[in-house]
Amino acid sequence: MANFEFSNDSYAEHVHRVEAALEWARSKNIDTRTEFGRVVRGWVLWPPERRADQRRVLDYRWASQASTAGREGRFVYLWGIPCAGKTTFRQDPEHGLTEGFVVVDPDEIAELMVTSNLGIPKGAMSPMETVPLVYEEAWEIAHRLMLASIRFGRNVLMEMAVPAGWKPSHDDADPLVHTVFIEASVKTAEERMVRRHRSYEEQFRNGHWWGATLLPSGVLESFEEPELSSKGPAEESNGVGSQRDSIKILTERYEHDRDLQALTDGVLGRWDARSGVVEKPADWAEVYHRSARVPEDDDLIWLSVAEDNGVLTVDQVNGIFTTLLAAADRDEGPADE
Repeated sequence: MANFEFSNDSYAEHVHRVEAALEWARSKNIDTRTEFGRVVRGWVLWPPERRADQRRVLDYRWASQASTAGREGRFVYLWGIPCAGKTTFRQDPEHGLTEGFVVVDPDEIAELMVTSNLGIPKGAMSPMETVPLVYEEAWEIAHRLMLASIRFGRNVLMEMAVPAGWKPSHDDADPLVHTVFIEASVKTAEERMVRRHRSYEEQFRNGHWWGATLLPSGVLESFEEPELSSKGPAEESNGVGSQRDSIKILTERYEHDRDLQALTDGVLGRWDARSGVVEKPADWAEVYHRSARVPEDDDLIWLSVAEDNGVLTVDQVNGIFTTLLAAADRDEGPADE
């Protein structure tokens, strides 16, 4: 049997179908947050079953890297626009980044989720072509992995997409914090993406691999528009020291509030204060930019971080999520559109 190969016309038709399917999903606010959870008042309410899935992904990433990661407190930011070649750079032994770190890469986490059957299958699309539908949830897990790595003193390599020409605001005088920016034009990045996508999609049709991600239309070009990331990459914007401070404050908040009812009441109070918050419709470009920001006012993410750090138990956090889901059913009606 001959190997499948796209003609130029058939590949263009396939790309058009994938882009149209992703645009339709975005117009209906369909992603794993709305399919497996519920977005209300800007918070994602995950049921216990989905939280268990997330924990398995997080545990897998941690178990596969934490034991060999250094403990010198190093933090390396590997930046560039999407498809600039960040992972290729990281995997080249000459750059000294192939070992000794917990690698926090939301793209790899999203791919792991898809290959673990935690995505949303879509008809004629390959598994990897559905990665955008799991992207925001993958970023939530990436935030948790990064914060756990800092909390437990592991060296971290944070790979993330930032706008072209983005300048770091952290203290360059810190000898343990380094930034590597992989420069590439949007044209070059798009050529890399298309070349990889076409090749891996052909392999998928020949019974190999899982296909490849195709960024939704407009996402790559948006990284030439820094205003879409006006708050900047949240992992970097306040510096590693500030992240450690946030973890300390978080830990103290929940450690000092050991009474579960009091803790639940506190979260419910902050939930009530968000009664007018509605997640606004967003295009794919905004989704890709907002995912990288740690939402400092999102108790639910920080409760999960507290669970990861051993401050709260799984049952305690699940109980709070379940209480909020019941409150949403009672008070809010339908989820955010």
